[in-house]
Amino acid sequence: MVANKRLFTVVSGSVMLIACILFVTSNALPSWASKKFNLPEDVLNSANNALLNDYLQQLGLAPDEVSELVSIKTTIGLWRTCDTLAGIKICVDLPSSCSLTKGQSESICQKMITARAFLTLACILSGISVLCLFAGIVLTDHQQKIILLTSKILTVGSFLTGVIGLSVGIAYATSTGGLPLSVSLNVAAILVIVAVVLNLCAAIFALIIH
Repeated sequence: MVANKRLFTVVSGSVMLIACILFVTSNALPSWASKKFNLPEDVLNSANNALLNDYLQQLGLAPDEVSELVSIKTTIGLWRTCDTLAGIKICVDLPSSCSLTKGQSESICQKMITARAFLTLACILSGISVLCLFAGIVLTDHQQKIILLTSKILTVGSFLTGVIGLSVGIAYATSTGGLPLSVSLNVAAILVIVAVVLNLCAAIFALIIH
């Protein structure tokens, strides 16, 4: 019985460690989604096109900066975005608040901030749960009960925040702003999906530890 308890604790802690690493990696990578926008000539010649201006504002570009281009390819992250313009890759840090955005850009920005917050919280909770699970292996019985109960709460909390961060993050990264963009999920989104699944497995293992 003690051996089974130790085994479940080690398995749960190990799986949670992998999930934590994936949460951190996906949070940092500027590659939640890829977007490609072909710029038709009539749109380029319309400086007052609200949708185009909104999209360019999200990328940190001005309309006159793309007047000679025929397409923009963008990879979107939670903290950074990279644009490929005429074969040149330009990466910029995304804003830390939405105070300067307006219109549709503000809604997209709020999703970005929300996804950041929940994914960062998932990183923190999953990391602490790993420490608690491995600490539970070496502590005395009384201390072990407290620390394992804490780890169960943390793994479930990490899973819930991860699911919310994933959902909002994908909604943010795949937003088109009404433009005819071709959008596809990229590596960071896939990593966080795997992290959430692993987190669920770790939470189940943790919950059956008595």
